[in-house]
Amino acid sequence: MSIRKWYNTRRIAAGHYILEKNPSGYQEIDELLQNIHLMALAIQSREQELEESKETLEQEIDERKQIAMERETLIIELQDALTQIKTLKGLLPICASCKKIRDKEGCWLILEEYIQDHSEAQFSHGICPECAKQLYPEFCR
Repeated sequence: MSIRKWYNTRRIAAGHYILEKNPSGYQEIDELLQNIHLMALAIQSREQELEESKETLEQEIDERKQIAMERETLIIELQDALTQIKTLKGLLPICASCKKIRDKEGCWLILEEYIQDHSEAQFSHGICPECAKQLYPEFCR
C-alpha cells in the first residue's frame, strides 16, 4: 500500500472522506473501505482470540489457587501430625539382667516408664504363656 493510500485510509478511519476530482477517486475509496473492512474483521478475530486466551488463563489461575489452598491445608495437617509424633532415636542403654533403661540424666527406669515418657505408647499388662507356666503352674495344665 502506498503512503498516500495509507494516509487516506487513516483519514477515512478517522471520519474524514476524501473525494478527488477524478472518477478513479471513487474506486480508491472503495479499495480503502475494503481494506478498512478487512482490518476490522482481523481486529474482531484477534479480539475473540484474546478473549478465549483470557478465559483460559482465568481458569488456570483458579485451578492454581485451588491447588495452592490444598497444598497449604496439607502442610498444616502434616505440621500438626509432626507435633504429635514422639520418636525414640539412637541407642538405648539397657540392663542385660533387669531390662531397665538408663536415661540422659543417668537414672535407671523400668522399660515401660521410659517408653511412656519418650513416646505416645501406652502399656497394658498381661502374661505370656511361658511366664504363666513358670509363675502359676497350678493354673496351666
